[in-house]
Amino acid sequence: MRDCIKDQKGWINRNQLKLNYDKTEFLLMGAKQQLEKVNFSSITVGDTLIEAKPEERHLVHTFVTSRIDYCNSLLYGMPAVLKKVQRVLNTAARLVYRAPCHCRVTPLLRELHWLPVRQWIHYKILLFTFKIIHRKSPVHLQELILLKKPGAYRLRSSSNGLLLEPPSRRTRTTFNNRPFQVAAPKLWNVLPIEICSISDVNTFKCHLKLHLFSKAFLKIYLFSFLNYVSYVVFILAVY
Repeated sequence: MRDCIKDQKGWINRNQLKLNYDKTEFLLMGAKQQLEKVNFSSITVGDTLIEAKPEERHLVHTFVTSRIDYCNSLLYGMPAVLKKVQRVLNTAARLVYRAPCHCRVTPLLRELHWLPVRQWIHYKILLFTFKIIHRKSPVHLQELILLKKPGAYRLRSSSNGLLLEPPSRRTRTTFNNRPFQVAAPKLWNVLPIEICSISDVNTFKCHLKLHLFSKAFLKIYLFSFLNYVSYVVFILAVY
């Protein structure tokens, strides 16, 4: 293994390339009987010690979650498609923990700290909106949204960075509500003021994900609790 890494590093240097040690990953793959014969769990690349990654989670990220993340903001406003994608994400979570196919997936998603697909898309749209507001995006994107102009009265909504939401025409389809210039103000305007007022992008990411994560799983647990209460009331009424 060391000789293979040494040869690979030599080939990279000869072709005027550079090996990024921080992004180098080490994965052990094989049958359970084969992995039991392996007596090491880390390798040294250069001066960096790299620990072996969990097989299931690494493969799920490579072949599933990375594909779900790719351009998924285009699925905004398409609930039928989102349900199918969410089922794929649920199966991926069960695969990571090797859980039965009929077990509850909410605790698994919460443990993995994975946002549901719907909130995942909201996160990406809101992050784009943040970069547009703070002039950290291309100019052609900055033309899609406008800040609300201050009115004659000192209202709370005039000074907290709310966006001017374009009027949406009522149609039988949701196509007119899906463009970015419509979705971005709609999602941004309901964010807490404390999050909207953040100016650092990394701080904004942390607070935004925590807000969406808490909101998503609070709704799920509240819905489950109400279903449980309804079931108990039904049983008591029968007996």
